[in-house]
Amino acid sequence: MIYKFRIHFEDYDDVYRDIEINSQQSFEDLKLAILKSINFDTIHECIFFMSDDSWRKGRDLTKKKDGTPFELSKRIICDFVEEPHQRFLFIYDLNVQWSFFVELLKISKSDPNVVYPLVVKSFGAAPKQYKPVYIASPSFDDEDSPKKGKRGRKPGSVKEIEKDTIDDEEIDDDSDVEIEEDISYIEESDIDDGFESKDDDDPDETGGEDDIDEYGNGYDDENEMYNNRYDNSADDY
Repeated sequence: MIYKFRIHFEDYDDVYRDIEINSQQSFEDLKLAILKSINFDTIHECIFFMSDDSWRKGRDLTKKKDGTPFELSKRIICDFVEEPHQRFLFIYDLNVQWSFFVELLKISKSDPNVVYPLVVKSFGAAPKQYKPVYIASPSFDDEDSPKKGKRGRKPGSVKEIEKDTIDDEEIDDDSDVEIEEDISYIEESDIDDGFESKDDDDPDETGGEDDIDEYGNGYDDENEMYNNRYDNSADDY
């Protein structure tokens, strides 16, 4: 016998898949057929529950009656179909809990030329199993995260430092100009006054006319004793 189930998302009523499966196949086969039809992976844990007409959870088919785990590959579908429109709840990925409603629509004879399970109808695009995560690029604020300029400073700081340096240089240039003006003033005064006054003020350094005799001998303080000695020796001859 072939069971035809309609599977649709709990949160997406407009998306569903109709799957035909052999009644002797397991819930593990049904699980793989459902996940393949919506392009989900098969690496996460899942649970099948028996359900009533109001989609309330009943028996957990992944456990025995005593609560111990039981493999879905050993759960045969026909053993749990109790009515023509039997319902099941399928929960996949227990962390995210994708929920699916599984309802039996039809029971028919099997076709020996068909490999089951088989998706006979697909309606609507299934949602993505993993939603993309967008990481916002960091925003750089001048106050919080200033951009590095020369020597690791903010561009504004560099500009202020350069401005201060220019001002200091201007001050130094002004001082140089004042010094040059003083020097030029001194040179002009020397030219105007001349050096004759210096000779007049210091007669001892150059010697005057009264200090030289007819022979060209000087009578300054340093040569007076020598000149007198020479004169005395001349008288002896």
